[in-house]
Amino acid sequence: MKKIFAVIMCAVMLMSLAACGSSGGTTSAPTTAKAEVKPIDINFGAGAMGGTYYTVASTIKTLVEGHCPSVKSFTVMTGGSNQFANECQFEGTVDIFMNTMDALNYAVSGAGKQGFEAGVKYDKLNLLTLMYGMPLMFVTLDSNPITDLSQVTGKVGVGSATLQGPTTDMLKANDVTNPDVAVINDYNQLNQGLIDGTYEVIVHTGPAPQAYTLNLISAAKVKIVSLKAGSAQAAVSAGGDATFCQIVTVPKGAYEFVTEDYETIARTSSITCNKELPEQVVYEITKAIYEGSEAIGGVITFSEMNKDGMQALADSGLLNMPVHPGARKYYEEIGVKFPASVPTN
Repeated sequence: MKKIFAVIMCAVMLMSLAACGSSGGTTSAPTTAKAEVKPIDINFGAGAMGGTYYTVASTIKTLVEGHCPSVKSFTVMTGGSNQFANECQFEGTVDIFMNTMDALNYAVSGAGKQGFEAGVKYDKLNLLTLMYGMPLMFVTLDSNPITDLSQVTGKVGVGSATLQGPTTDMLKANDVTNPDVAVINDYNQLNQGLIDGTYEVIVHTGPAPQAYTLNLISAAKVKIVSLKAGSAQAAVSAGGDATFCQIVTVPKGAYEFVTEDYETIARTSSITCNKELPEQVVYEITKAIYEGSEAIGGVITFSEMNKDGMQALADSGLLNMPVHPGARKYYEEIGVKFPASVPTN
């Protein structure tokens, strides 16, 4: 009898302890709710102030601050694309940055091209989204007697180290046997170099209208340099830096010096992030960008920030870096299907 009483008392005590841990005397059901992500600060590496990267980044900043509760602050930084890749990979001072898919493929593979050191693999970089095509336009002074690219004998100026390879490939595809491509990381200086004769031809790139292209038009009378028919395809097929480029047509009238449709190659710009960023943060940012595409479309042309653009990239076979899990989650929600060839972390 004493044993029975002791058992009953133990059961009562256990029930009492359970009740103490519940609200209002009832036992709570176990929860599977996800823990909240503490809002974090984001440093976003854009290009030079006034350039397209900076303009797009400023629009993204507005979208993120209005729609991403997991982001505490969003700081847009100015500088060079490769600089930001280094800071994202090695220093942790940049969380997200803009660059082009061709440059990033070389950074991730360690191939040592477009300004990246050979043998150094940037394994902390994940793709967040691609942005838009950046067509290469070869421009010279109207007073220059050359009319097509095959006649170039002097220096060709470009505004980024990542443009040097694709520009060289296009020159070779247009029968320039020893291209002399000089890099100057300032489009204002690049324009001035054309005007003062430092460069015979310069390359302008990006979606129209570009501020630095409009500045050149206002400062000098210029013309576009014709390309040999089929040279864009030849450059892409040659196995060089242009491999990762698209073949596009800059439409007649895009600028006053584009007097007819201009078939050329275009590099694809993108947004990349550190793979260690929380999944929820990247998911929210990706969602904000895609659902704010109308605002972004107001500042750039050729935007590929849409389902079809991402699906085309996924299917291209040229994506050798992982898509961040947070971004991938959003893309899969909108119906993007990633083939097995796209790597994961």
